[in-house]
Amino acid sequence: MQNSIQPNSIIKALLEAREERWNSKLSLAKHGWHVVSLQLNLPGYPKNDDNTEQFIKLIDKQFVRFLKAHAPGKYREEKKCFIDKAGDCIYYLIPAKGITSLELKNITELFEESHSLGRIIDLDVLDTKGKQISSGKEKKCFICDKPAHVCRKEQTHSIDQLRKEMLDAIILFLEKERMKNCIERFSTWAVKALLYEVSLSPKPGLVCRVSAGAHTDMDFINFINSTAALSPFFIELGWLAANNFNLEMADCLPKIREVGLRMEEAMYESTGKINTHKGAVFLMALSMFSAVHVVHKKKKFKPGIFAGTVQQITRGIIQRELCSVEESSRITHGESCFLHFGLKGSGARGEAEQGLPTVMHHALPFIKEMDLSMEDMNDKNMFSILAPVLLKIMSVNNDTNVLFRHGEEVLEELKRKSIKVLNQVTNGDRDEYYKLVDWCNTKKISPGGSADLLSVTMFVQFCQTDKGL
Repeated sequence: MQNSIQPNSIIKALLEAREERWNSKLSLAKHGWHVVSLQLNLPGYPKNDDNTEQFIKLIDKQFVRFLKAHAPGKYREEKKCFIDKAGDCIYYLIPAKGITSLELKNITELFEESHSLGRIIDLDVLDTKGKQISSGKEKKCFICDKPAHVCRKEQTHSIDQLRKEMLDAIILFLEKERMKNCIERFSTWAVKALLYEVSLSPKPGLVCRVSAGAHTDMDFINFINSTAALSPFFIELGWLAANNFNLEMADCLPKIREVGLRMEEAMYESTGKINTHKGAVFLMALSMFSAVHVVHKKKKFKPGIFAGTVQQITRGIIQRELCSVEESSRITHGESCFLHFGLKGSGARGEAEQGLPTVMHHALPFIKEMDLSMEDMNDKNMFSILAPVLLKIMSVNNDTNVLFRHGEEVLEELKRKSIKVLNQVTNGDRDEYYKLVDWCNTKKISPGGSADLLSVTMFVQFCQTDKGL
């Protein structure tokens, strides 16, 4: 097949860039370095664009990790990065003492062979005498798996075809890596949010580091064990979102729920059948799935679209799951609350179907208004950051944990007390807060629903301030 023909000026520029690279590598080698050069086997011109720049930066990180793992202590972070007419390039300078050029070549070959796009990656090794080290192996064609030199000789594929296949593969690879990075980071935020919530001490009626609050059947270690058991599932939820991107939102809920049920099983197994996180599992599983879905769709996290996604996934959940409930001895606490208190008792389902209004319209705006920096949170300032947010949530949330066990009157009293204490805490006075803690602990009032919403609030805050995506 006919290949694209490049103008003489381009060919000349490429040859000059390659000659300059060779001379620079020779110069470095004379100073006692083995020089490993990283570039791309990309046919045609231009040799670089935004995607190839991102790709080679990612390959750089992956190769450095690989080199450190296979030749520990040999690489000293000496490298040179540049772009010329021949494309993106990086030189790694390896002291000759302690490793041979052949050992380095074996490592580079292993990296290329183990990488999904190894046929695009070109890692050359030049020893301290200026000799190019060859393994004698021939790369396979990127398209058809025949030896690459055979396809070049027979012109089996046009340069344009080969170039398009490679660039498309790079774009797909970058997207997968971007989603992998997003999923790993967001799963970290989910676990971090759960751990921060239980670590906030003291809390009114809630388990924390220094107290079991209103509870007699669980403690801080139960929550740590439960969070550890839940942690692997957030990665799974992230990939569920990424791999079901085109699925109708209404069809996502059963898939999320299936993972959520396994999370509950893991929770009960880790705590000896104690319910530490059942409400949090529902809300955080929804949140993790929705957050990744938004990044996949919009290329970045957008809080408003996140809330809308949660709303779409759970649309009609109250009608389907609560409105048909009849009084019986087998209904759940959540169903009983709705049966007796209507929408006020719709709990986590109602919060989700409305797009997390307590989080989006109260807690997050409060964080912004008070200029609370969760990114800089540490053990010393945790209370001053999180306690006001918890109080804000408690002041507006119709907490079904409280509603079910103590009724409407106590719930409304708790909300009034929370407003009053919030005003004092934000002015630096904690005395009334500690009185609220004692009141809840003594009367066995545990606003667990508000604790769950605090976790979700932190998760969303972490996602929207994440600078690593």
